[in-house]
Amino acid sequence: MPPRTVTEQPPPPHGTSRRTLLRNAAVAGLVAWTAPVLIDSVASPAAAASCTTSTLDWNTITAGSGGATTCSGSSTGTTPPCTTTSYTPPAVGGVTITFTSTAFSGTTLLSSGANAGQGNLTVRASPNGGVTTRALQLQQLPNSTSVGQTFTMSFSRAVTNLTFTVFDIDNLVGGWGDRLVFSPAPTTVTTTNAGWAPTASTVTGAGTAASPLRNTSTNTNFADTSSLGNVLLTFAGPVTTLTLTYTNAVNTGGGNMRVGISPISFCA
Repeated sequence: MPPRTVTEQPPPPHGTSRRTLLRNAAVAGLVAWTAPVLIDSVASPAAAASCTTSTLDWNTITAGSGGATTCSGSSTGTTPPCTTTSYTPPAVGGVTITFTSTAFSGTTLLSSGANAGQGNLTVRASPNGGVTTRALQLQQLPNSTSVGQTFTMSFSRAVTNLTFTVFDIDNLVGGWGDRLVFSPAPTTVTTTNAGWAPTASTVTGAGTAASPLRNTSTNTNFADTSSLGNVLLTFAGPVTTLTLTYTNAVNTGGGNMRVGISPISFCA
């Protein structure tokens, strides 16, 4: 088996050691985000050849950047039909990733104009899921069990060992129930000691239509400082398009349902 490929991290500014940064984050109840270690899968063509590991790091992108959402023709509206323009951040490792979000009929996507810093398909400020990192957020109103959106990552060329964490998967009585289905399905789903905290999250499922990712807690809206709604996913690939169907399982309409996508690592 070929050796593991590890992304090198640049040294912290102003002579502050990496150990100090991690210790300070822990004191604050958070964990500093680090790029995951990518291991070539024997099921992937990358196992037979070397690849270059790259990371799309949201921490290098201004919070609030992303797609622009409009509802009923107004950038500050909250009434369907809602649309979000596609978002293409700067390329990394010679690969361009385009993100798109398409709302189900009758779904209200939150717009950045009406909800500063809460727009659908925009970069959310730190922390997320108990980790000191920005994240790309998906956000909609849970006013029906039929609401949802289709979120797509399109890569300019095939990648392997695609890896990221989904933050803040909730299941709240009187609010909403996050349900996430991926196509293709994740190769691995990790909820224990996956880089955010020593405590396992309460997320379950395989990320498939038969077993969507969901939280076993039946009445919790986890805070941004909690890791109990996190799950680390890896897709062996090769992948050129990844689709997430994000829906609501609780028909109440209270609050805003939201999940976040961590910095994204892959081999290309």
